[in-house]
Amino acid sequence: MPNQPSEKQLAATVSVVVLNDKSAQFFDEGIELPAKIHTFFGPSEEGITSIDIHLVQGESSLASENTSIGKWRISGFPSGPEQDDRCAEVVFAIDQEGILTIQSNPVGNLDVLLLTEATPKVKLR
Repeated sequence: MPNQPSEKQLAATVSVVVLNDKSAQFFDEGIELPAKIHTFFGPSEEGITSIDIHLVQGESSLASENTSIGKWRISGFPSGPEQDDRCAEVVFAIDQEGILTIQSNPVGNLDVLLLTEATPKVKLR
């Protein structure tokens, strides 16, 4: 019989969707909770002023085979050429009850906002 994660462990992997239905793992199944990851997101091309973040939960490397957790948009990037300061620090935190919270912090002089299609707090399975 497979081991069941304890109440203070994540039951399934959480990943961010990247190019062409691929997903990159952020939090591994069984990780002790609470857990937090700081990472940076920004536009990859000139003229783009927002980016979308799509998180999924499941064990497949294909995003479409996992369960969508939610989609968030970071907007407010200047439309000028690529620069190191055209990014936002994004903090993904999971508390002991499995509640995922996402926050966006501007880098440099940016006034970046985190917008969401759902609540910025999501209960993970």
